[in-house]
Amino acid sequence: NYGRSEDRSGGDDLESKLRGLDRANYGAYKQCVGRWEVNTAGLPVSVFIDNVQSDPFAPPSKFRVRVSQKEVQYPVEWTKGRVRVRALCDYLARRVNGLISKEGLDQSSGG
Repeated sequence: NYGRSEDRSGGDDLESKLRGLDRANYGAYKQCVGRWEVNTAGLPVSVFIDNVQSDPFAPPSKFRVRVSQKEVQYPVEWTKGRVRVRALCDYLARRVNGLISKEGLDQSSGG
């Protein structure tokens, strides 16, 4: 389930909002800016949409994903040292990319 952390007109969830905006003009996506709470397979995740690309020539959209250490329970050793932190971030970014692609939500799949 994808839900907003704060009420911003109608209480839509993030997935429904994005699917409803599919093929809309760039400006329409600005409705998604903010923090969204996503719960996938029992794992609560905060999705922050910081900036939405305003046109095809504008800088790309920016978003962040935050998962609580308490929820994911990665060993603390994985976050000690710059190399380990970079490796963990790389792993997580690849996993998120894989999940987005698997669900058909990436641009390369036309989603």
